[in-house]
Amino acid sequence: SEHRPIIGVHMSSSHFAVSHEIKKGLTPKALPKEFTVSLLNALEVLDFNVILFGTKKEITDLGVAPNMRLKIASDDDITKNLASVNSCHAFIGSDSAFKTMSSMLKIPTIVLYSKEKNNFRDRMFIDPYVKNGVIYPFRYQNFSDNEINTAITFATKTLTKLTR
Repeated sequence: SEHRPIIGVHMSSSHFAVSHEIKKGLTPKALPKEFTVSLLNALEVLDFNVILFGTKKEITDLGVAPNMRLKIASDDDITKNLASVNSCHAFIGSDSAFKTMSSMLKIPTIVLYSKEKNNFRDRMFIDPYVKNGVIYPFRYQNFSDNEINTAITFATKTLTKLTR
């Protein structure tokens, strides 16, 4: 299991972002539970090791438990979780500090984010990394079942290309 590529997965956004999004009527950045569970299953089938990042409550709500191939990074000290990003061969997540960390470390990063316009986000945190071949963007409308399936296919094909 040591030779398997390690994929970091972070499905949520910061609490600050969530309250801001709700106030503004925006689509939340956190990825749906169905997407995360399907992604974890697909990564297991593809023989990846995974570090799942999230709060203890988020991990419990997903109903997943750590095992030989799935490590959990949910320390109350966020800096310990952020430090674990460096162990990943590739990373997949929502628009968050974790994807910023993986991008800055030049770890190939798949970012799933809303098609809603956000020039500041795109200019500062997405576009420069896309241009440098670090971020692989997937923009969604509302994460319907169809979009979840499309996103899983995009993620698994991209991760396979990046790590094999």
